[in-house]
Amino acid sequence: LDEINYAIGYHMLAPEPVAEFLAAKPENVHVILTGRNAHPKLVELADTVTEMREIKHAYQKGIEAQRGIEY
Repeated sequence: LDEINYAIGYHMLAPEPVAEFLAAKPENVHVILTGRNAHPKLVELADTVTEMREIKHAYQKGIEAQRGIEY
């Protein structure tokens, strides 16, 4: 569910129906929700929560995107 956390954060979508959907899914089905600032209800339901932020990137040195790394 690409960028769904933004939709919830901007109140375009309530977190409750998403939480209900996740709670009702079969155990062998994996669902990935992307976007920053996941709602606490969704964090609680999740098995894994990752927050990524850039510390340093090759672009800062002028290094172009490389096949197999950025795409």
